[in-house]
Amino acid sequence: FMRAGNLDRRITLQRASVAQNGLGEEIETWADLATVWAEKIESRRLAKEQSDAGEARQALRRRTFRIRWSSGLADLNARDRVIFDGQACDILGVTELGRREGLEIETLQRAD
Repeated sequence: FMRAGNLDRRITLQRASVAQNGLGEEIETWADLATVWAEKIESRRLAKEQSDAGEARQALRRRTFRIRWSSGLADLNARDRVIFDGQACDILGVTELGRREGLEIETLQRAD
């Protein structure tokens, strides 16, 4: 089902957690869950976001990654994120492929 030759990209999966800084304030930090081999499926570039004032235009890129199934990643969800080529991608959804054969991760990257 999942061919090793297609898994040619390295991605890091991260989960947000809340920690306290030296002043006791809560800050959000990201911790690595795993770095895995993935197949990247490039989707079309989406329409640009535009603020009400017509300023800050931001291109959005939708990408899909397929990885091998892992029990440690079975709870991956939209609160997590993917790091690909040094860029953070928000997770839109995660779908199990087959019977624990793989995970398909739909992401959205904001190209600043």
